[in-house]
Amino acid sequence: MRLLHLLLTCLLSLSVESAFADHYHPERESVPSSRRATADGAELTAKYWYDEAEAGIRARRARLRQGKDAVARNVVMFLGDGMSVPTLAAARILLGQRNNRPGEEEHLSFESFPTVGLTKTYCVNSQIADSACTATAYLCGVKNNNGMLGLTAAVPRRNCTASLDTATNVESIAAWALQDGRDAGIVTTTRVTHASPAGVYAKAANRNWENDARVREDNQDPNNCPDIAYQLVHSSPGKHFKAEEEENSYQQIWLMRKEPQVGELMDAI
Repeated sequence: MRLLHLLLTCLLSLSVESAFADHYHPERESVPSSRRATADGAELTAKYWYDEAEAGIRARRARLRQGKDAVARNVVMFLGDGMSVPTLAAARILLGQRNNRPGEEEHLSFESFPTVGLTKTYCVNSQIADSACTATAYLCGVKNNNGMLGLTAAVPRRNCTASLDTATNVESIAAWALQDGRDAGIVTTTRVTHASPAGVYAKAANRNWENDARVREDNQDPNNCPDIAYQLVHSSPGKHFKAEEEENSYQQIWLMRKEPQVGELMDAI
């Protein structure tokens, strides 16, 4: 009887322990000190963190004062496609660890910019955003439907006819710059007809319409709805970009150039 009571007590203890265990955040053994860089001893004091915060505030105030009366000559927009907050945290840690430090205390270059913000990424018809609807949002200032470029959410995806209504067309910041007598160009590590760079110049009811064959796959007429590559070379604002594409084993790059070489663009596309 006593043995049965002891057994039931052990089982109850295990059940209670299991009920309160956090399966999503299990306890893990500490990383052996031999595998982790040693933190700066100053980080063990409160003063270190106070001083770091004060230094950051002073640096920001100095930058703001310096640029108070300045006027920007150019605007360069950097986009890290899919670069979420967790991705930034991982990059920051990796950068620090490559410098033989723990990593968490590291800073990425753009974190020193005077203004940093967060955005809510979603499409009008989808909670999970894609490169097309987000490109339209940050380049044209308008949120639209998943998979579409340069059009409002009034246009259903793959509906060529609806996209012909000019009231549904939106212009990008590159078009605004050209209208103001400025130059515009793209630098990209992906193909220039991909949704992210295409948001600068294209209007398409389907991000996959990168060539006329893809338009026909959706039973649409490329003569009515030109493919994205065609728009880059023959339509505004793409045809006014002073750029060309150069390719190496790692990336495709659009570089600013005085005169666009259409033949080179066609060969690249």
